[in-house]
Amino acid sequence: MDGLYYFGMTVGLAFALHVAVRLLWGVRGEKALFRHADRMSTGAAEARVVAALGTGRPAREAGFETRRHRASWGVKALATVIAPLLFYVVNTMLIDARGRDVDAATAQWLGLGALALLLWYLAWVWTYSVEIGRDTALVPTLAFVRRSLPLDGLVAVEDPDPHFLRLRFRDGRRAQVLRYLAGRDELEETLAARVSENEGREGGECRNYPRSRRSAVGSSPF
Repeated sequence: MDGLYYFGMTVGLAFALHVAVRLLWGVRGEKALFRHADRMSTGAAEARVVAALGTGRPAREAGFETRRHRASWGVKALATVIAPLLFYVVNTMLIDARGRDVDAATAQWLGLGALALLLWYLAWVWTYSVEIGRDTALVPTLAFVRRSLPLDGLVAVEDPDPHFLRLRFRDGRRAQVLRYLAGRDELEETLAARVSENEGREGGECRNYPRSRRSAVGSSPF
């Protein structure tokens, strides 16, 4: 029974963190719950406002014709507040269950696992940055590895939700870019301009923002 409970606690913890991250960042999932929960939640709307603080600050120079867009100070502050709260909730649950439903060693390992996951989450947010150069874009992954993507192959910039931009490339690759970045207006305008340039060169195969939203690029309140 201890092994079964351990498995259930692990799955439950992973699911709880999965839901929390998707609600906060708006990453699209397979189910409508994850796609629309942030729109129905006042707390999530307020979190978007906080995360957007600092997006008006300019990007930094990062070399010849290269601009570095770091995560906004608003999203960093939000992550710094949320991570300890999540850990407190998980740790309180484990303390209540210790000795009654789960042994001390199992509770300790689950707590350490939750702490490691939240520390990774904080590190990812605080080190997040996107670099846009003359020919390439460097986009971070969840493994802290930067993907180098050719801007001359950028065929679409989509905004499926208020939190991320989705970049699509001619070779089929895709990348998600956080919108809560310093110099967000500049970033979105630069990407839209590259899509238009590639579209003109390739004869109309590229897709940009829908016409109804082009005027909103760079001026979204969230």
